[in-house]
Amino acid sequence: MNQSNHAQRSDGWHEDRRGMLTGSRFGDVMAGKTTKRYLKYQREIVLELLGAPAFQDDAPWFKHGIDNEAEGLGAYAFQKGLSVTEAGFITHHTMPFVGCSPDGLIGDDIEPEAGGVELKCRSSLKAHHKTIKAGIDSVYTPQVQGCLMVTGRDWWDFASYYVPENRFDDSTTDLHIHRVWPDVSYITKLEIRLQEFWDEVNQQVEERSNA
Repeated sequence: MNQSNHAQRSDGWHEDRRGMLTGSRFGDVMAGKTTKRYLKYQREIVLELLGAPAFQDDAPWFKHGIDNEAEGLGAYAFQKGLSVTEAGFITHHTMPFVGCSPDGLIGDDIEPEAGGVELKCRSSLKAHHKTIKAGIDSVYTPQVQGCLMVTGRDWWDFASYYVPENRFDDSTTDLHIHRVWPDVSYITKLEIRLQEFWDEVNQQVEERSNA
C-alpha cells in the first residue's frame, strides 16, 4: 500500500493531494457529468494540474467534525476493542491519480480481516438517528467504497458519533457503528467513472496548455 508519511491536514498532505482525485470527492465524480458538482471539481483538478495551489475542501461546517475526531476515534477503538492507526494519503495501486485519506486503519495489510473506519461527528441528533436507521448515509457510499477500493481492505466501519455543540458531560455522546463490505459491482463502476473523469481532465489540461 503506497501511503504518504505526511499527517492529515499538514502542508505536505495538501501537496500530496494536489491534482489527485480524492476519496472525499468521489461523490462528485459519481454525479452526473452535467451537474455543477462534477464540473466544479473538474475545474479544480485542471487548475491544480496547471500549477494552482491545492483547493481546500475543509468547509466551515467541517469544524465540528475536525474538533471531535480524535475523541470519536477513541470511543470507536474502545467500543470495538481495536487499535486504530492514523493514516496519511494512500494512492491507488493501479490508478496513481486516485487516492484517499482514511480516518483510521485497523490491522496490517498482511493480516486477515484488515479494515478501516470512516467517522462522522454529528452535532445533529436527527442526522445521527438517520444513520442508525439507514446504516450508512448514501451520500458517503462513494467515499467508503472508494476507501475499500484504494486500500484493498476487507471491510470498512462507518461510524456516526453524536456530540452536541453544547454538552455538559460525556453522557450526552453516542456512537453507532455500521460495517460495510466491498461492493464489487459498485467499485467497478467507480473505477470506470474515475478513469473517464481523469481522461476528460487531461484533455482540458492539454487544450489549455496549447491555447
